Amino acid sequence: MADSTRSAVRRRLGRETARLITGKAEIPFDVHEELICALPYFRKVIQPRRKPAEGECPICKEEMNSDVDDLSFCSLSCGTNFHRACVDEWHSCFPDDRSLIKCPLCRQKWYQARSAQSVSYSFPKLNPEAFEIYFNWLYGAAIPTDGDKDSMLSFSIAAYMLGSQINEPAFCEDALRALIRICLNRKIIPTAGTVTAVYAVTAVSSPLRKLLLCMYMEASKRKHDLVLSKWDEFSPAFQKDFLGAIMQERVGYYDRANLERKFFTIAQGSNVGAEGKDENENENENETGPGCDRGLNISQHTASGTHGDGT
Repeated sequence: MADSTRSAVRRRLGRETARLITGKAEIPFDVHEELICALPYFRKVIQPRRKPAEGECPICKEEMNSDVDDLSFCSLSCGTNFHRACVDEWHSCFPDDRSLIKCPLCRQKWYQARSAQSVSYSFPKLNPEAFEIYFNWLYGAAIPTDGDKDSMLSFSIAAYMLGSQINEPAFCEDALRALIRICLNRKIIPTAGTVTAVYAVTAVSSPLRKLLLCMYMEASKRKHDLVLSKWDEFSPAFQKDFLGAIMQERVGYYDRANLERKFFTIAQGSNVGAEGKDENENENENETGPGCDRGLNISQHTASGTHGDGT
């Protein structure tokens, strides 16, 4: 790698690294602070005092751009950002006693650069396996889709859950794409147990829930008893969503106009109320009225048929 490229990468990532201790097993990951602290989830722990990097550098009065400039900040006191070159020049004024270095703005003790070693921060609620996927993704790697199919399914779902936990939409989207590719390439779908586990820890509006439901809806078109044969293994929430999706697909969701057209089309196809009636209809007309109850019977049969297909 050329020196200019190294400089560009270093400028973007910064000098300091942090050691993140993940999960109950306390698996460590060393990551650049500037990279990981782009997310508020980590920034509030690692850089709790840091202010938004915007406006002018208080020293040189030139605009700061966190995407391009190498920045530093007063981590122990005011949280103000500076161009790192400006701070380095300021520090050079104290060559004999580094303990005298103070923030150029608030004049409180300046936190010494920590390029020599990482400071550790504990994140016990993060899944280490999922975080390893996120860690590699941060540095440019794709979410893996090759390997043991069960492991790949588990990893992609765990990756999505971690992305949702740390509120990283781009990572969540890539995790969903990886899950879709795995399922389509291997012609598999997550098990009922996996679906139930996902439903237990996700919100009603979760995109992962919607994806799993869609997968089972599509798979059920080819194998009609796919869900029914394992019905008791699914959570009540999934059962409700699945039945609701079937009804929505068949008659439309709360769309009165569509329902009216669908019901009338069914009625027309059954010749309800037609002028021509056979002899049996004429004989029963005094008891049933001219075709009205026949239409009701047909509607009941249709509803019954729909219920039978849906269960």
